[in-house]
Amino acid sequence: MDLLLSGGAQVNRSNAQGASALHEVCMNGQLKLCRMLLESGAHLQTKNVYGIRPLFIAAQHGHADIIQLLVKKGEPTHLPINQSPSGADVKGFLKGFCSF
Repeated sequence: MDLLLSGGAQVNRSNAQGASALHEVCMNGQLKLCRMLLESGAHLQTKNVYGIRPLFIAAQHGHADIIQLLVKKGEPTHLPINQSPSGADVKGFLKGFCSF
């Protein structure tokens, strides 16, 4: 990852499903890589084609350490999880994973 980032890799580029590298490391629980991406300018609030941000993906997979890092870096928890009409917010979803 260091080599790619130092070589000018586009940190916010996404795949066909709209998933960025930050989505992927949040899904896989890779805290060190998550920190590296954020330090290199990865956007916290980037959404995939389903309207889902990395914070929600980290929560889906139970990665409390990544959740705490993203919130500490400024990811708001009052925003809707996705574009669903239910309007469920991230903070409500995260109850039990970590405290804010």
